[in-house]
Amino acid sequence: MEYKYLGNTGVQVSQLCMGTMTFGNEADKDESAAMFKRCRDAGINFFDCANVYSQGKAEEILGQLIQGSRDELIITTKVWGKMGDDTGSALEVQGRPSIDYSFGFCHFPIQDVQHQIGYNGFVAH
Repeated sequence: MEYKYLGNTGVQVSQLCMGTMTFGNEADKDESAAMFKRCRDAGINFFDCANVYSQGKAEEILGQLIQGSRDELIITTKVWGKMGDDTGSALEVQGRPSIDYSFGFCHFPIQDVQHQIGYNGFVAH
């Protein structure tokens, strides 16, 4: 696997990224785990997810799969997708910022990540 530096961070990212849109939907937990393992065996360290993939199930599954190897991986997620008709905006889930849910599903230390990205709890509308 070839890797590229992520800007000037010193972090190396695999040239291939595994999208997890099928986790928890077309691919059940076992099939998702098999795909994740195959990617890791091939050297992929970059996985993409989103709050709307399988209504959050993909983030839950990915969060379970990265246990024990989190420090070796680059995980991206998106929080713009509306999670259902009962949410006020695409950035809220049950009145709470969906960024909290996404990072929680993926087992991130939420406060650390929020600090790193400059998230202060306010969302521009």
